[in-house]
Amino acid sequence: MSSVGNYPTPPTTGSGGTLDKAFKKVHAALINGFNFMSEEWAMTSSLKNFSIDVSAREMIVPIDLNLSSGVASINDMGMEAIPSTPVLDEAVISYINLNKRLIVSDLSRTLDEKHSKGQVTKTLAFSGKKALEALAADYSDRFYGQASGALALVAVDTAVPSAGAELTVSITSPYGSTSLGAGTTRGYIRALLRSGDRIAFIAADGASVVTYATVVTTSATAFADSGGFARIQVSVLATNGVAVATGIRIVKANATQIGAAALPTTPETDFNKSLTGLMSIVSAGSLHNLTHENWTAETSSSAGALTGTRMRFITDTIENRSGKKADRAVISQGVYRNLVSTTVGALRYADIGNMETIGDVKAGSLKWHKTRRVPPGTLIVYPSDCLQKLDVSERPDAPGVSDLRRMMDRSAHVASLDFNTALVCTCRAGFFGAFSLTESDA
Repeated sequence: MSSVGNYPTPPTTGSGGTLDKAFKKVHAALINGFNFMSEEWAMTSSLKNFSIDVSAREMIVPIDLNLSSGVASINDMGMEAIPSTPVLDEAVISYINLNKRLIVSDLSRTLDEKHSKGQVTKTLAFSGKKALEALAADYSDRFYGQASGALALVAVDTAVPSAGAELTVSITSPYGSTSLGAGTTRGYIRALLRSGDRIAFIAADGASVVTYATVVTTSATAFADSGGFARIQVSVLATNGVAVATGIRIVKANATQIGAAALPTTPETDFNKSLTGLMSIVSAGSLHNLTHENWTAETSSSAGALTGTRMRFITDTIENRSGKKADRAVISQGVYRNLVSTTVGALRYADIGNMETIGDVKAGSLKWHKTRRVPPGTLIVYPSDCLQKLDVSERPDAPGVSDLRRMMDRSAHVASLDFNTALVCTCRAGFFGAFSLTESDA
């Protein structure tokens, strides 16, 4: 035993101390270090259910879009008006199948059931919770997107990709919409591409995949903006050996049948298999397979602050075109903050006693929907009954033990979360999309 002077060295505690093994390693309860909530998942559950007999083939919806004509002012005993009736148009509704899987090893399952005191949290409970979070977040992103499934566009021609190597990609236009551009959307667009997701770069004609990769990082710290565009880093799995060109669409490609050694086909990706989201409704040329001059939404890309006069113009336009009163406003948090700022300024001038530090703005019967997922600079206003849901299957819950299925030749079980669903626009004339609006950070 070593000594200090005439005394033996006293025992020490703590990590590396002589008595450290006299203490247990302890764990606190699991805490959430980030907000994984998806408000759109909850909000859309209250949408009106679209009524139709579900089919795995075409689901056709007749739509009246044509104004009748042919009224005559006739003479006494004169010829009557030429009879006429306008034709009906048809929209085609289709649903998608969102799928998320998780794996639990046989050992983890045994420990969950018989030795849970040695765990911070049960493996299946945690894996199931994270799987449901992923599905809800994916659905919530698609709520704002386009049916094409595009997450972004390539902003600058890349270097020639090589399988097994990493590639830096500049991206722009969230959901492939040029209305959203670059600028303040750089942080937003990174959030649409998550580390670990497999993605496909779709050729301009949509006929093939030019590069297939895994997202490595979307961190602005690791890869700073360049040329006014966000940049991400991907690990190339397969490529046709040609630089990825400007304007190429990026879609998810997480299906397991896709091998890492070869390019997938477009049907093996998410291309053209996404929800008919808000950007489709307000900006797509064709919606639900229907193109018509009266099957359009009004849009405005005029920059500037959102004001009460501008809101009145938007709601008047919606009522004039659709005959319905708007009661829902999807608004980016930055645009809403700017609206609060201008409103508070008016209150200061009119009545200094009628002012809140953190207040809300009322807009008649409109209900504001403002979350971090609303694209920057964006406001989309519509009557709530113009957007309906078609949930073919029940919305899934986190899986339990009864949902596990044995994996062939593996000491593990797998569980799947599946959700067959669609968003249906019943009156496109009831939508107004305003972009490039002024935002306030503080």
